[in-house]
Amino acid sequence: METRTIQTPWAKLFTWEDLSTLAICLALDMLDLLVPFMSTPIYGDILDFSGIAFCVLFFNWIGAITILEIIPGLDIVPLYTISWLTWYLNTSRNKQKRLMAELENWK
Repeated sequence: METRTIQTPWAKLFTWEDLSTLAICLALDMLDLLVPFMSTPIYGDILDFSGIAFCVLFFNWIGAITILEIIPGLDIVPLYTISWLTWYLNTSRNKQKRLMAELENWK
């Protein structure tokens, strides 16, 4: 699959993978906050566990932040979006370090 980026002069470069995972995380947070029947114990727990599984499988160890969704009362915190932001900042920093090391080796 070809990776394409959206380029704007005022924003960072996002790949389609970044944007699609952000959309999923935002959707999970919105469902958690805005849909009333998702606050019930059974449906809310199913949503929480599916969101936790997605974040842990996709974001690896950073996705473990979303385990806090199980704690009652923390549903108002957008933990899925926070985990995406943490993952994105971490991967972009690692890409920058690898690029600088590769440029140093090239000289």
